[in-house]
Amino acid sequence: MPGVAALWQTRRVSDPSQPRCLLCGSNEARMRYRITRFDVLQCRPCRQIYLHPLPSEEEIQALFASLYTTGEGSVPELKDYYRFCFDDEPDNPLVEQYEAWLDIIERFRSPGRVLDVGCGTGLFLAVARRRGWEPFGIDESIEATRHARDHFGLEPWVGEFESLTQMDETFDLVTGWDVIEHSRRPADLARATQRCLAPDGVVAL
Repeated sequence: MPGVAALWQTRRVSDPSQPRCLLCGSNEARMRYRITRFDVLQCRPCRQIYLHPLPSEEEIQALFASLYTTGEGSVPELKDYYRFCFDDEPDNPLVEQYEAWLDIIERFRSPGRVLDVGCGTGLFLAVARRRGWEPFGIDESIEATRHARDHFGLEPWVGEFESLTQMDETFDLVTGWDVIEHSRRPADLARATQRCLAPDGVVAL
């Protein structure tokens, strides 16, 4: 297939307009694939995956506001995924995925307090609650967290997790599905996760 080899090429990111790895600072990356105008790069030294170019914070907010309301946005490939984020139905493929992940997690940790970072519409927390977990969530999207409250009866925090210094609680499980690769400060995100993790707690990313 033309172009497949190019998708796995190794390249050094030397143009100053191209960001270095947000985790380790390396400028050596492998291009995994492309979504619309974004390259999805993987850092060779530390394997962190990140976007180039990084969208502005304003564009990210606008994108998620649109995805959680109309399903449209600047990354059309996401539309099919986000249409599954709203209903806890057994034939929903996203629900099936969450059930499978929880099956794995519960081999190591019985249900307790779970914090879902980037909880979006609250669908994962709704699934976890059915299985006996006490649900907590945080997300920056007003539109998504409104659905979590109105549709699932959840009470998520609205804000940026790694800067939420007033959180004085601990959790038995901290999850972050499709989150760390979006973070501009992934190390800060990991440190914030560590701070709120209970003894013998589990982090699932």
